[in-house]
Amino acid sequence: MVGAAVAGLAAVSALIPVLQALGGRHAKDGVQPAHFAVVGEALLWTLEQGRAERWPPEVQAAWAQTYGTVQSVMEPALVGAAEAAAEKEEDKGKEAMLQEGDAAGGEAPAAQQPGAQV
Repeated sequence: MVGAAVAGLAAVSALIPVLQALGGRHAKDGVQPAHFAVVGEALLWTLEQGRAERWPPEVQAAWAQTYGTVQSVMEPALVGAAEAAAEKEEDKGKEAMLQEGDAAGGEAPAAQQPGAQV
């Protein structure tokens, strides 16, 4: 992911849809918005360890900015995809309840009938 981001810096506009799609796919894996900060810290720490003598403040700042850009595109896509998936699941649940009502002779499930105690 970061390699593609760094390679795509010359054409950021082409990189944005790639990162948005990647953020959406991360939602399916259960990634949470808070994970981005943890991954960013781990990435910068790892790069610093591997490049200790070649890790001046301007290189660290450039990598931090690159990851920040990646995060600023992927995180909203992740949140949007997670919300869309939750709405889809909610719609499936409503559809299943309607089908239960149809199977029961058109009556809504007991929990949905007026005055029903749940």
